[in-house]
Amino acid sequence: MKTVPPVLLPLLLVSSSLFGQVDASSPIATISGGDPGFTGDGGPAKAGRFSFDEVFTVRALAVDRTGNLLIADTGNDRIRQLSTNGVLRTIAGSGRYGFGGDGGTATAASFSNPGSVSVDVQGRVFVGDSENFRVRRINSDETIQTVAGGGSLPVSRLGLSLLLGPVRALDLRLDVVRDIAVDPQGRVYVSTSSQVGSSGFRVKADGYVETGCCPGVFDDQGNLYDSIGDDRVGVIRRNGLRFPGGTTSFGGIGALALDKQGNLYVAEKYARRILKISPNGVVTTVVGTGSVALGNAGDGDGGTAGNAKLGIVNGMTIDPNGNLYFTEMVGTSADITGLLLNRIDRIRKVGNATGGGSPNGAPKILQSRGIVNGASFIGPVARGSWATIYGQNLTTGVTRTWTSSDFVGNRLPTSLEGTTVTFNDIPSAIYFVSPTQINVQVPDGLPNGNVTVRVMTAAGTDSSLGEHREIEPGLFTTAKVTAADGSVYFYPAAVHLDGTLVGRPNIISGSRPAVPGETLLVFGTGFGPSTPTQPSGQLIPSTLLSSRFLARIGSSDFNVSAAALISPGLYQFNLTVPSRPLDRADYLFKIFFPEAQESQVGVYIPVN
Repeated sequence: MKTVPPVLLPLLLVSSSLFGQVDASSPIATISGGDPGFTGDGGPAKAGRFSFDEVFTVRALAVDRTGNLLIADTGNDRIRQLSTNGVLRTIAGSGRYGFGGDGGTATAASFSNPGSVSVDVQGRVFVGDSENFRVRRINSDETIQTVAGGGSLPVSRLGLSLLLGPVRALDLRLDVVRDIAVDPQGRVYVSTSSQVGSSGFRVKADGYVETGCCPGVFDDQGNLYDSIGDDRVGVIRRNGLRFPGGTTSFGGIGALALDKQGNLYVAEKYARRILKISPNGVVTTVVGTGSVALGNAGDGDGGTAGNAKLGIVNGMTIDPNGNLYFTEMVGTSADITGLLLNRIDRIRKVGNATGGGSPNGAPKILQSRGIVNGASFIGPVARGSWATIYGQNLTTGVTRTWTSSDFVGNRLPTSLEGTTVTFNDIPSAIYFVSPTQINVQVPDGLPNGNVTVRVMTAAGTDSSLGEHREIEPGLFTTAKVTAADGSVYFYPAAVHLDGTLVGRPNIISGSRPAVPGETLLVFGTGFGPSTPTQPSGQLIPSTLLSSRFLARIGSSDFNVSAAALISPGLYQFNLTVPSRPLDRADYLFKIFFPEAQESQVGVYIPVN
């Protein structure tokens, strides 16, 4: 049987569907910074000092693919990284003001006020090298190169020049690089400014440029959220339609950020607040009372975010666990209050509701929906299936998935970064660990009903009851869809026979809908025994599913050509779409057993 493309596997097993959201009750703390300067490399984040710049720092934070925080340390002419284990280091820049180092090691390069930083889907880091009038890229081999700027063609003449043919990004002579952002397709958006105005363009994957809107923040579908002037926010859909800002007027937009649930965060520089706009347009204050921070204990560290005082917020980002980070300048000349304060440059963190605990505290499993099916994200869990555990302090190490070095023969690892998990004292295989989420394979030998799940780290142990069944089917999903009536549903993790994801391209870039008569590959977990039975916790060969089941789209049944357990905990179904005419629509999809167990509701397959 045709099987899952390997690139799909991480998507199936690591999900942020239930990661928390920050709100006014979330804890806030300064994690690094203080008086301007440069200290802390190689040590804990608390020892770090930075020199942010009130002119060039626009969006000075980003998060890489593994959750490390990237910081444009503008005044120190460096790009620095705060790793998930709390260590601070320089990843680019020697600290020398100027230009140099292209083609060599990034840490030996010279910058001139690098004011923005962004990361593409390959993990490469793009830097807006403001006063060198360039966009530079830190490659995966830790070398650095210029990808835009340095040429002789004025960026102000880009539109006219494009009428004559393609223009290379390296041929442009840029003004001051104000901001950069990278969309899911890998295009680099750049905004520049000078005394005579501002302009924006984007660099395509082939190194040529096209006109484009100024940078903002992109969601997973490629929609661009951008400020309109200093007081409004709009969105440009992937199809090019622009939706103007709503009725909310902001007190000077300093930065934008998006979380995985689609909430947009807006930092108000002058109103001294950070607001959250939900996908349905509800605006709430997340951080700040509106009062000016004074750089002392009264600013609110250790309390709730809603009661904090703020300086000027110029950089903001969200990590994979839903935590909010922002750069903050206190006592700057840009402070419109006129207060004479000592200058402070700091980074603060707002911990999310499900995972904001102390990084060295004992683990704590969520009491509600803390142990769930790893595909449907609802309980119960099934023997041999993938399960997800949510909580706080679930590891004292870094966030990561297993690697080949974690295996012993054909045995899956039962410990990652010092975290172990047991079900009724039986060790479970662990695929992924983070402070707020663990993905494990449910072990053999468990009774139906409640079982005791225990998470153990070097900092302590916590246990909770989870419900176990022999069969508890769940379908992996790839994208959330909001219908015209406001209802929400999901596309399944399904591919065409050529490996293309099933979806609508305006929802999932590069996908396409199903068509009647074609065969799709669909994936899930918790579908019960295969023949012969395969043990949990081991690498296994593919074996056929034992139990009889049906697969339905709308009111019609799929023809099932194959169903098998293809790897630990991962089931594949080869399903042929009914050939009778179907309207162009999204249809309810489920796989179910005669005994009434069925996959979760709310999964739809798009058909053309």
